[in-house]
Amino acid sequence: MMLPFGGKQIGITVDSGGFRYIQVKKNKASAANHSMLKLPQGTIVEDQIVDEELLRQEVQRWVHQEKLKGASAILSIPTSQIIIRRMKIGSTKASELRGLVELEVETALRLPFEDPVYDYIPVASDEESTTVLVYAASRKLIDSYVNVLEEAGVKVKDAEISAFALARAIQAQQFEKLEETMLISLDEAQLEIYLFHNGNPVFMRTISLQDPYAMDPFAADHSQGLTPDQIPEITAELSRILSFYQYSIREGASRIVDIIVTGTGEGRMQLFEGLKAAMTEISVRTFDFDAYSDKTSAAGGDGLNPYGIGIGLALQDKTTKRINLLPGSRKDPRRALRIAVMTTLLLAWTAGAAGITYVYLDNQKQIDADLETIHELNAQQAAVQAQLKQLSGTGENPAGAVEAISAAKVDVSKTITAVADVIPQGGLIYSLAYKGEEKLNITIDFKSMDDASVYLGKLRELPFGAASFMQSITVVSYSEESQTVPPRPAPGAPITVTDPAQGDGMVVTPPPAAPPAQVKKVVNTTYRAVYTVAEEAEEGQKGEGANAKQTK
Repeated sequence: MMLPFGGKQIGITVDSGGFRYIQVKKNKASAANHSMLKLPQGTIVEDQIVDEELLRQEVQRWVHQEKLKGASAILSIPTSQIIIRRMKIGSTKASELRGLVELEVETALRLPFEDPVYDYIPVASDEESTTVLVYAASRKLIDSYVNVLEEAGVKVKDAEISAFALARAIQAQQFEKLEETMLISLDEAQLEIYLFHNGNPVFMRTISLQDPYAMDPFAADHSQGLTPDQIPEITAELSRILSFYQYSIREGASRIVDIIVTGTGEGRMQLFEGLKAAMTEISVRTFDFDAYSDKTSAAGGDGLNPYGIGIGLALQDKTTKRINLLPGSRKDPRRALRIAVMTTLLLAWTAGAAGITYVYLDNQKQIDADLETIHELNAQQAAVQAQLKQLSGTGENPAGAVEAISAAKVDVSKTITAVADVIPQGGLIYSLAYKGEEKLNITIDFKSMDDASVYLGKLRELPFGAASFMQSITVVSYSEESQTVPPRPAPGAPITVTDPAQGDGMVVTPPPAAPPAQVKKVVNTTYRAVYTVAEEAEEGQKGEGANAKQTK
């Protein structure tokens, strides 16, 4: 692998704790220089820059101290800011694909930010269409990080997703493709989860490990690893994610068979042991990035484990799979869309002018064409009347025709009752809407992902729901509350009391002492799932519907 050593190609990662950079040696699978810039609390919050002026000063000092001015950097985008969408494009030509993807994203794809930057990877195709995975992020967010680094003298040439970088760093040592794999990255503040199918991340999620009610959430010492309460909570959440992947994303066609745990501190091994004990049907293993260290690049503490994503960024070259979300790295798709719209309007105006000239020069011919159109419409009207007569039997009984039409209508009341009766306990209908006469769109709020998967199976068991599918599922509310749980009182120790008159001893058990109250943290999450209830799959979904029915 040829990497530019003189130009210092480096990988840079950003999180709420600070910036990290690392360089991989030329022609060697080992790390060279690396360093971390720790930021004051509150400089970056939830991956958004809060104090931009302070950040600029700190980064400029760090770049000067580490002699990074002029270095060529690959920057990672925070996982919490990435959106993944699966799209089917009506073309199989590579020359047309990018333009059609840009048109779909700009006009039809709904994203939680106004000005997206995006890239895509084709994952499947048939005779008429191509399926792609689109990865998008906020242009404003990426620009904010890039501007700070470039003002300090670092040239950012690419902005990549952490999932691809972490997978690349692991694959360079183990030479394997992530087929049906869950990749976990754990650090002091958060847990990042990536689900891979055929080498591509199809699901990503970030779970915060900090106490949101703490006065200083960064002051806690995470070097001792996870708390006893965190391990079962994380294991339960990962089980729900695995179920969601198997039954909603893959619709029962496949499941995760391999889990790789990476990260820092004692928590990495604690989580590995906990998952290995709880998920006996899945291969669980861990990866140590000290495999990239040598005598000249030894690091203390956690070694190179905090730099796993940065190593993968630094290993990037033209032969590796990547997603580039750097604004301006390609032709601006919005400008291309505006040019296409203006060209279409110009052609329409030209065609209109030509039409007016044609009418002016050949008015009589146009009149003849209009008369011919009128005759065609009359013929169509006669054909419709004939069809109505056949429907009514004799053409003399309009009431019979009305009855026949009514019989063909869907019984809306029975349909809604049927889909409501199979909602798991605790689920609530958010909205209902008919799409045509044969498809029902229904939105349900659930307390768990498992309930959403179970409900999809129940819908497919209905007489009219064999081809039902889930359009999307999102978290609409999340809260944590503390509940006081009174412990069972322990009996007091028996004592002997002597009666002065009789001189006899009597055993008395005093009332139990009031034990201290116990506080238990309860997490309340509401998931909103959107389903389409249908008896037959649409043309573009027949293959998926068939697979779902066979694996049910």
